[in-house]
Amino acid sequence: MEIMATLLAVRDMDISKRFYTELLGQKITADLGENVSIGRNRALQSLHTCAEFISEDEKAISFGGKQFEVYLETGDIDGFMKKLDAWGGVRLQHPLREQPWGQWVVRFFDPDRHIIEVGETMQTVVKR
Repeated sequence: MEIMATLLAVRDMDISKRFYTELLGQKITADLGENVSIGRNRALQSLHTCAEFISEDEKAISFGGKQFEVYLETGDIDGFMKKLDAWGGVRLQHPLREQPWGQWVVRFFDPDRHIIEVGETMQTVVKR
């Protein structure tokens, strides 16, 4: 068995698609309207459809939990930080900081308060 994707419930598909494609540079690999595949193994699912699929009321689906995060890496953390700052309105979990193993990371929230972590690649850490 293979994990195919992590699915994120979203309130507004258009806002989420813009956030993931424009800010995070992800590519849409399939757009079925209520379900959008992004990158290699992530999908955005409309709140309505997500609730329907799991047989729950939309109000039963909570946002802003901090039990998991979407993790991405970049070869240019400083360039990404400039892009993040220019984007405006993104709430940080914490500013850019160095992990104990020397990697620089920032954690922030997407429009539905899912935690996003962007860190520099380990190749960058090793070269430094």
